[in-house]
Amino acid sequence: GGGRRNIDYRYYGQVVDRDVMRHIAESLVRLRYNLIIPASFIDIMNPPEAALVDEVSRRGVFVSQHHIEPMGVSAFTFFNYWKARGKEYRFSYYSSPEQVEEVWRAYAEKWAEYPNVIWQIGLRGIADRPMWMADPDTPQSDEDRGRIISDAMHKQMQILDELYKDKNVRPVVTTTLWAEGSVLNQKGALRIPEDVVIVFADNSPGWKWQADFYGTTREPERAYGVYYHHGLIGSGPHLAQIVPPHKTVEMLALARHFQSDEYAIFNVGNIREFILGVDATSKMAWDIDTFDANRFLGSWVNRRFDNSQRQIINAYQTYFNSFAIHEKQGVPLCMDGQMRGIGNDHLGRIAGKAKAPDDIKPVVVTSRLPGKPDIESMLASNLDVSASPSVRNEDAFYAGLSDMHPSRYPRQEMILTLQRQLAGLELALIQLESVDELPEEQADLLYDNLEYQTRLMMLLTEWCSEILKADEGIDAGDLRQCSDRLTRAYATFSKMDELSSRYCEGQWNNWYKGEKKIDLGAMKSKTKAVLDLVHGKLQ
Repeated sequence: GGGRRNIDYRYYGQVVDRDVMRHIAESLVRLRYNLIIPASFIDIMNPPEAALVDEVSRRGVFVSQHHIEPMGVSAFTFFNYWKARGKEYRFSYYSSPEQVEEVWRAYAEKWAEYPNVIWQIGLRGIADRPMWMADPDTPQSDEDRGRIISDAMHKQMQILDELYKDKNVRPVVTTTLWAEGSVLNQKGALRIPEDVVIVFADNSPGWKWQADFYGTTREPERAYGVYYHHGLIGSGPHLAQIVPPHKTVEMLALARHFQSDEYAIFNVGNIREFILGVDATSKMAWDIDTFDANRFLGSWVNRRFDNSQRQIINAYQTYFNSFAIHEKQGVPLCMDGQMRGIGNDHLGRIAGKAKAPDDIKPVVVTSRLPGKPDIESMLASNLDVSASPSVRNEDAFYAGLSDMHPSRYPRQEMILTLQRQLAGLELALIQLESVDELPEEQADLLYDNLEYQTRLMMLLTEWCSEILKADEGIDAGDLRQCSDRLTRAYATFSKMDELSSRYCEGQWNNWYKGEKKIDLGAMKSKTKAVLDLVHGKLQ
């Protein structure tokens, strides 16, 4: 690691080493990308974090800020700024506007020392949540919330105008309409300053644009862009690639058609799992009119593997086609993070019934399971959510995530969906097993980028399916079936541990160290705890 950051958050406490960022920057320019957000929650006053900006900036590329940190200021940055001055304030532009503005100005002055900054404006709360979740006194209507966010953006533009008035340069400024931003924009609750590039977001991820992308009238004098996910914590994809190039080019073609192609930022997470998509996206962004997804995949495989190219191409296509798509919402519903949420909810349900009196009676589940997301994984935070379930369903933030966590099928239909996904993944693996022997480096690439990911997703799909079958057992009053299914679910983790040994060797030895976003370790522990609970009932 490159040092520590002072952040009260279960993630991002370790700063990337500058040498690692040097390789990332090299990959960036080799692929002909020209813009990077070096990390989330960057505090540019902290030297190890400023080093990341220094490293990419020296390449001459554009540098920007995540939508979590408009003006380069996240909630944690705000807290650190005032703690260093012996003071403590609520992070709220409603309750502490002067204190928030002071931090914006201080950090904007520091960021403005860099060339080629593309500024992010807006207003977010703690972690990756809306600002009203950080301040319960904030007005509750969408109109009032939109007004506060709009006032903040206009104040931020005023600060930037003052900073740049003597530079003879007009800064490029963006605002990213992710989650609640999309919903508020769709409702007409935002007044976005002139000359600000409006950046629409997907929220599937990677499968569809949010509603405001289609509902926003494009102003002739304004530029528009897009924010697109290859990886996303919460729903996934995180541990494995899932978005195929043909879907990405479809999305970017829509961006071109709807005059939203001035700017594009691609969330590529850890990069390692998404190298095929990262490569494809660069090529289509430069020349979308001639990009063909099938031709690209063929070329990508042919350049990297000496033999069995047709089998490898088929395996990639089968793998991408394996993932279940929601019949109504048209988005994936069994990605790694989504399955984690489904399994976690049902483990909790099983535990609740197992703790009930011994006379467990059969029940019949006929209604759809609630579509409420797994809040812990979705928000990627260790902070409490204070909103009640009814408020969550109405809140603009949760409404904006409806395609990230689509409504769930009834349990039996969900089991069948998982079994179909598993069959598709198994077919991809069969195709991979027909590949002739490859040189070591090529074999390692194929393993890392496709075979490992296929096997891992098979095991996660099997785990989730077994949890649902265990839930069926306890509802039927059959503790033996429940225990047997939980035993099978738990057994998948030993296979995952064995599987990852090759993926995490050599320079990748600590790849999963501290991985808390899907957190296989926590999933394993909870599965074992519920298994022990049910098994104890059988004694």
